[in-house]
Amino acid sequence: MSGYKKYDESSKKSLVNLHQVGETQTSLCQEYGISFTALSHWVKQRMTASLVTETIELASQNHTHDEPVIFHSNQESQYTSQAVRQALDKHRLVASFSKKAYLRIMLSMKPFLNT
Repeated sequence: MSGYKKYDESSKKSLVNLHQVGETQTSLCQEYGISFTALSHWVKQRMTASLVTETIELASQNHTHDEPVIFHSNQESQYTSQAVRQALDKHRLVASFSKKAYLRIMLSMKPFLNT
């Protein structure tokens, strides 16, 4: 018998929604006993350009800045879409992109960086 817990789509969506409103992946993993890799996969599956722009809007409402801020992400299509580029320009955020495989390296280093 497998030691992995099974989560239905509704549970996965609820956990992703908690992450989108500000809960950290680390805290969700600890609280619900989910692996960081599994939660990252669920978040990635549900990531769309509209979700990214909504997140940019929400973050910009909650945090003001006098100087441009760097918005770092990978090169997935939702981050490079026209809608996201317009939202970044609107809020004076500077786009920065990792190389394709670099995000995986950073995720694997996350426990060591304690972020």
